[in-house]
Amino acid sequence: MKKWLLIITLCLGTAVASATEPLSTEHETKQRIFDGVTVGDAVTTIIGAGCVAVKEVNPILQGASPAHIVGFFVIRNVLHKQITESIPEEWRTAWLNTSIGAQSLVVLNNVAVLAKHC
Repeated sequence: MKKWLLIITLCLGTAVASATEPLSTEHETKQRIFDGVTVGDAVTTIIGAGCVAVKEVNPILQGASPAHIVGFFVIRNVLHKQITESIPEEWRTAWLNTSIGAQSLVVLNNVAVLAKHC
């Protein structure tokens, strides 16, 4: 599994590295917000991994150690930023707002599950 994750990461990183454009100040701020919400996801995922009544639904993270969970989110966010830089300027705000919204919903769901079962 680790081998495939590394291969996918390298392929995606190589594919988007050639067409990148720096982020504007507004988009850099939104990327930081996404990164902050991701910290919430990582923390709630680590807490959930220690709770026997909760099952991780992401197959990549099932049975992962806290270090592997953090590594997954770091790699994912680096790729997210690279992909964001490759998206045309006029679509970046929608992309980032959608990413922040989806990530926020995941964190809220995680908190609700932890509150109910842990």
